[in-house]
Amino acid sequence: MFLGPYFGVMFYELLNMAIQFDTNQPNGLSLRKRANTRTSRPLCMSGIMAKVEIYTSIMCPYCSRAVGLLQAKNVRFEQIDVSMSNELRQTMRSRAGGRTSVPQIFIDDEHIGGCDDLFVLESAGHLDALLNQSVSQ
Repeated sequence: MFLGPYFGVMFYELLNMAIQFDTNQPNGLSLRKRANTRTSRPLCMSGIMAKVEIYTSIMCPYCSRAVGLLQAKNVRFEQIDVSMSNELRQTMRSRAGGRTSVPQIFIDDEHIGGCDDLFVLESAGHLDALLNQSVSQ
């Protein structure tokens, strides 16, 4: 039986999931992406970084671009997959002011926006400053 490349992507996504017990979920479980823990060269001189959260879904090219930028900058972040959980998607929607598209990115609980917003901050030179300012406050 040929399952094609989609199965490979789904299997890879499942390997990166962390199953957590959650009493707020109907079945008592929730799926969350494991946090990226690459810290070969911290962005901040102190080694302490801002709390970065990114809501994503499977097979989303904009999510991949945003995650790629954060990984290239060696930013530690939590990736939350909302593709299989209406509760997580609702949480994302309420935190993001009603936005329903992914990715939605938060730095220290401040809504940054989506992929385009993240790249605008990066190209203007404000992303590093935002990450460093969040840590120093």
